[in-house]
Amino acid sequence: MWERVAVYERPDLEHWEWRPGTEEKDLAAYEERFSDVLASATRGWVNLAATTICDGTLIVAVEWVPDPEGRHRDRPVSVNRSGFARGEIERLTGIPIDRQ
Repeated sequence: MWERVAVYERPDLEHWEWRPGTEEKDLAAYEERFSDVLASATRGWVNLAATTICDGTLIVAVEWVPDPEGRHRDRPVSVNRSGFARGEIERLTGIPIDRQ
């Protein structure tokens, strides 16, 4: 089970693996940076993807494609959520999920 949440960034969707120590645990401190991520998303979306659970912390990837020239968009951005598949949750927690 997890008790805390931490995020790490996956711009351009290039780095698909989380490495311990690369996450931001202070979500309040990350708020301003997240605003920058939203403003730089060229494809109009940002995805939050649950990646793993480590030492009681849910690790979430912030995925987006930033503008290569650093421009900021003035249109709304869709924030999407991806999560674990049932088998991944069972593997990470050791708790079987009722399949009914």
